[in-house]
Amino acid sequence: MSEVIYFDSCTFLAWLKDEVGRADVITQLFDEANNGRLKIVTSTLTIAEVLDIQGFKNPIPVEDRDAVNALFKNEWIIPKGVIGWPLSFDEWWRAKADDAKDEAKWL
Repeated sequence: MSEVIYFDSCTFLAWLKDEVGRADVITQLFDEANNGRLKIVTSTLTIAEVLDIQGFKNPIPVEDRDAVNALFKNEWIIPKGVIGWPLSFDEWWRAKADDAKDEAKWL
């Protein structure tokens, strides 16, 4: 059985920005996930923040968005709705940015 850990937006952004002391550790965790030993749970709001869905802060350059989109499509990343229901990436991706903002009101 795979170990399950949670990533918030700061974890993904540290990896994308190649932060010293953090990016290497996160890369090792991604390698573990790629090898089937780890699952990474994250929230739909985290994905919205990292992908810069309309209305959120712009954390990553436009030229990196394809790589980030590909990252979130990995089967070992499990997005969950903020209120707790699990969503597949495709279900989440079809949701409108306004839906994510509506969920934020419940936080």
